[in-house]
Amino acid sequence: MDETPFQVLDSGKSKSYFWALRTPKEFAKHQIAYFYYAPTRSGKVISDILTPDYTGAVMCDGYRGYGQEQLPKAAFGSCLIHIHRPFIELVKGLTLKNNAQATQAVKLLSRVFHKENNLRYKTPVEKKAQRRKLVKPLLDAFYRFIEGIAC
Repeated sequence: MDETPFQVLDSGKSKSYFWALRTPKEFAKHQIAYFYYAPTRSGKVISDILTPDYTGAVMCDGYRGYGQEQLPKAAFGSCLIHIHRPFIELVKGLTLKNNAQATQAVKLLSRVFHKENNLRYKTPVEKKAQRRKLVKPLLDAFYRFIEGIAC
């Protein structure tokens, strides 16, 4: 789930939002994409779209509007691309890139993405097992690194 700002010319507001949801590409019998317009980015929009009784998973960025208050029965996952982007921006602004902590974070996450993209499986059970065996140790290393530099 994600929201994208845009300007509606006759709205009188500087920004409105398109909210987008879709089913996972894999293992879904039917692919569904859903778009919702709202003049606000308020977290209330999330529960308007999915209803507070939603019990599935929501993969999203770190926007605090996505949370247990709006969807108390949902499971939330963090999008690694959204975690990766600020480190990329930090590295772009560095003069000495090789020894920087942001560079190390980018390298650690790049290993996660590479391993994830090279998994081979046919069922959700196989994918989960491979992620646990091959990807989770890399994610654990990334989070240990981040915890080690946290203020």
